[in-house]
Amino acid sequence: MVEVALKEFLFTGRFGPVELGMKRQDVLTCLGVADCTGGTSRKHRIPAIWKYGSFEFHFGDAGQPLTLIHADDFEGLTGGARVALEPWCLSGRLARDAAERAFQAARLTYFLRPDPSGDAGDQLLTEGGVALLFRGNPREAPYERRLVAISRSRWGP
Repeated sequence: MVEVALKEFLFTGRFGPVELGMKRQDVLTCLGVADCTGGTSRKHRIPAIWKYGSFEFHFGDAGQPLTLIHADDFEGLTGGARVALEPWCLSGRLARDAAERAFQAARLTYFLRPDPSGDAGDQLLTEGGVALLFRGNPREAPYERRLVAISRSRWGP
């Protein structure tokens, strides 16, 4: 069992011993066999996505390194069978203002920007290059933007 603290992920961009640019074999050595895989086709028979609990690890074509670590399922945030996850303050009910308070208390450097997809949302980008996406429904009272996704990408936020 590998222990991963999400607070450390936000600070460094490393998911425990795993970091972007690692080869599949290195991720396998660090985390063990994924709970499930996906992203195959007739053309691409080697799975491009390895999933450990709520977290997806995306690779390019065969032989390509890890390019994305992503989660968008916060109902029961988990690391799966191989990763003991310490979620810190992260959950699907986390409001953006509560995240900012937790980040400030931990002295985690971040900045706020509009959702780059153009949807009604905001993104907090941490010093470790991790983007946290917050969205909400302005028709619901009280209107609060809640955490819907967390990503660390090779291509930037």
